[in-house]
Amino acid sequence: MRDIRVHDISKVFPNGTRALDKVGFELGAGESAVLLGHNGSGKSTLLRCLNALERPTAGRVEVGGINLTSARGASLRMLRRDIGVVFQRINLVPNLSAFQNVLFGAMGRQRGLLGSLSITASAEDRAFAMHCLERVSMAHLASQRADTLSGGQQQRVAIARTLMQRPSVILADEPIAALDPKAGQRVMELLWSVARDEGMTVICTLHNLSVARIYGERFIALVSGRKVIDAPAAKVSDADLKALYADADTAEDDGDAPGLSMPQAVNA
Repeated sequence: MRDIRVHDISKVFPNGTRALDKVGFELGAGESAVLLGHNGSGKSTLLRCLNALERPTAGRVEVGGINLTSARGASLRMLRRDIGVVFQRINLVPNLSAFQNVLFGAMGRQRGLLGSLSITASAEDRAFAMHCLERVSMAHLASQRADTLSGGQQQRVAIARTLMQRPSVILADEPIAALDPKAGQRVMELLWSVARDEGMTVICTLHNLSVARIYGERFIALVSGRKVIDAPAAKVSDADLKALYADADTAEDDGDAPGLSMPQAVNA
């Protein structure tokens, strides 16, 4: 189990866009938080900083007490191995089976080629891959090609692939945005259930406020790259949440949103 500590990180892109502005928070090992904000608020940039796909311009990120921001080489690979990511774009290999796609989650521990992974995988890895599919109720479709599965089924396979990493932390970036409401609810229930059972630390970005209300125990919200809410969900009013999305149609992806209404800061 690992905690996450974000120390006043800022991110300014080469074009001058300030995506994050001194964002800081702590999330204890095994805790979960829902990250909210309109398109362009900086949510995706923050998640990318949390697994070092982006380096903050200032500040630092610590995962399990280790400085992720300054990690390089083997140290960074070891840390990333412990951070699972569930994307909005599911990115399964379409012509391979669900089982083969799940095995790719073990790549961080493998030296073999992608195409031969299902052949070279150890008996232990193959058994664990089936276990991961069982966890997401997809074992009966293990041999089915990924491109023949429904969107909800594909996302469940993607979660199984993440579980294959044996991560302590899961970052979920709009995991249900491309799904219909019923499939989205099943995926969220599954993700939260698995994370709770395994004691994982979870940060999940969501747009749907109704879904956020169901699953969020703690809300962290950004507007124009600044943290404006960080509090238990029960202490955040519906008006506070709606203010996050006021005039959201003026926002740009992962950048500043000039003229956006700023809700009153809410903190625990």
